Amino acid sequence: MIASFEIFALLLFLLLTVGILLIVHWFLKYFMLQQRTALMKDDRKHLLNLRLQAYERLTLFLERMHPESLVIREQQSGLVTHQFHNVLLKSIRSEFEHNLAMQLYVAGDTWEQVKEAREEVVKLINTSAAQVAPNAPSVELGRVIIEQGGGATLRSLKKAIDKVKSDVALLG
Repeated sequence: MIASFEIFALLLFLLLTVGILLIVHWFLKYFMLQQRTALMKDDRKHLLNLRLQAYERLTLFLERMHPESLVIREQQSGLVTHQFHNVLLKSIRSEFEHNLAMQLYVAGDTWEQVKEAREEVVKLINTSAAQVAPNAPSVELGRVIIEQGGGATLRSLKKAIDKVKSDVALLG
């Protein structure tokens, strides 16, 4: 009788130990899942903030590339056309390079729209510069850019800004 009681006690002890181990295992697994979920939520929130900042910066870039804004912002007294032409292209290149990393956080087709808009503005500046004498006052180049800055250039800028806005609306 004692032997069967010892076996029963030993089995009961083993069952209790296994039960406790299963409960501890379940608790640890649940706790780790909660931690992982919280970290993923924080990562998503951080990524969303980075994406929104990228869209904000690209919107600012596109607004600054508007021909009228660009000409007024970069106009300097004493420059001639060929110098002003270089200043404008350097400004666009510099701003674009400053925002180059933003392509990591925006949709590929949106980034392509931004690049197309930039190319349209560069094309406008180059074609306008070809119509003005290289040593003419820079104001002449500015006038031609603003006069011819409608059409394809503005459509391209508007299309890119609209694409950025639609992407942001989808993020919300």
